[in-house]
Amino acid sequence: MRERLAGISACLIVKDEQAHLPRCLASLRPHVSEIRVLDTGSTDDSVAIARGFGAEVSSFAWCDDFAAARNASIAGARHEWLLVVDADEELAPGAEEPLRLAVADASRLAWLVARDDLRVDGSADRILLPRLLRNVEGIAYARPVHEDPMDSLFALGVRSLDDSGVHLRHYGYLPEVLAVRDKVARNLRLLREHTRVAPSDVYSAYKLGATLLGADRQGERLAAFEQAFALAEARTDAERAELPFLPLLGDGLAASLLWHGHLESAIVVADRALEWAPDEPQLLYRRGDLAARVGDVPRATRLLWASIRSERGSLLVGDDRAARSVLPAASLARLALARGDVGTAERALEIGLGADRHDLDLRAIEVQTHFTAGRVLAATNCLSALVAEAPRAASVHLFAGDLAWAKKDAEGARALWSAACAPGDAGQLARARVGLAALALGDEAGARDALAEGVARDVDTAALRILIAAATNAPCSIDPAFSADRLLACMGARVTELLARGGEPPVLAFAAGAPRFAALVPGIERLVVPG
Repeated sequence: MRERLAGISACLIVKDEQAHLPRCLASLRPHVSEIRVLDTGSTDDSVAIARGFGAEVSSFAWCDDFAAARNASIAGARHEWLLVVDADEELAPGAEEPLRLAVADASRLAWLVARDDLRVDGSADRILLPRLLRNVEGIAYARPVHEDPMDSLFALGVRSLDDSGVHLRHYGYLPEVLAVRDKVARNLRLLREHTRVAPSDVYSAYKLGATLLGADRQGERLAAFEQAFALAEARTDAERAELPFLPLLGDGLAASLLWHGHLESAIVVADRALEWAPDEPQLLYRRGDLAARVGDVPRATRLLWASIRSERGSLLVGDDRAARSVLPAASLARLALARGDVGTAERALEIGLGADRHDLDLRAIEVQTHFTAGRVLAATNCLSALVAEAPRAASVHLFAGDLAWAKKDAEGARALWSAACAPGDAGQLARARVGLAALALGDEAGARDALAEGVARDVDTAALRILIAAATNAPCSIDPAFSADRLLACMGARVTELLARGGEPPVLAFAAGAPRFAALVPGIERLVVPG
């Protein structure tokens, strides 16, 4: 094997990247010994731009295989280390010292590099990737899309990688970039084909699930995650130790099961994933949030605080403890408000809003907290600001509908809740509340329609769905994970609200239909005693 020169070879594969290449190459040039650009068929000025920066440019006939292109891009590198970069990335400032320390470590074959995937609001999602590699025989990329060298590194005896401290900024997931390139469609095509020809590849099955976004793809998303999870379960403990993405898989499958309303199965998956990664903050959040949704308040509280307080870096949300506190803080605040505990809600909100003042869910909870505490002026001001900023947000319409309902304006509440009926959690709760308002207005058909279109992802929604089903003699299935005591308490409160709004006929209808659900919710038949 030819002796490698000291230094770093930056290796890129490129096609029609003239908009991004100057920024990328300018960030690399001060820190690397050579820049190698493999062009896969550009029709713009990419090749000329690369040569203008002194890059060594070669051509590659595209074959729908990113791993093949990556391996071609690193094949002729002359230097001891490889820094693998995409054209829509740039090396963040401050790279000189961590790069120097990383390549000076003779014991390492590879390092992780943090990539910040920039979002339209200026924030970023961080992911750690094996991008700094020693240029030795045996290191190679695998898989036609979402390619990486980890299989080869494991074969060489590497069991885990450390963070090099080097950061990349990634512009490729910004909406305007995705719209031009349609990366998602391309990746889905390649992933579907690869999982067809390599059905035992757990990573590709996981990445297929992670790429299938949107309400119309949730069935295929769940199936892909379930396939990946089953493949992971079939591995030995030693083999699973070589799958660093398992926490992401567990979280993804649990979230997908939750989307479909399968909370009991989601809890089983989250518990299993926590066995694989006991301290992963996102998994602690996921399991705590699931506990909150089914009504297990003590477990939810313990796990959500553990997620916030965890010192561990997260594979899912990086090392930014503040950023990863947003979701558990929102869940904690909702739990506290359901108990009327304003103090705990405020404490959780302080943590969450301190990390992201613009989060719509947290701001809606903030409005609710002010109202619960009797601070009407503060609540009104916060709500006005929220409506002005996000007038169409489901969480805004949901809370506005709650206010109308509290004022016994069932018609107004129904209109506002109807405007909140989106695919997410707030939309599902809003849809159930539309059914409640329809009952109060004597519209049994409207209540049944709301029931038919929804799914229960939390105990309040589940209680409403049972109430509507009982009152309208409609079919309704509820996941068995929900706490019967919490279901009973939520239904009791809703029955009282219906009576206060002149809804005696639907309440009597509920009393007649309630025994159908006695096995699921013991005591439901005693909520209302007709006469």
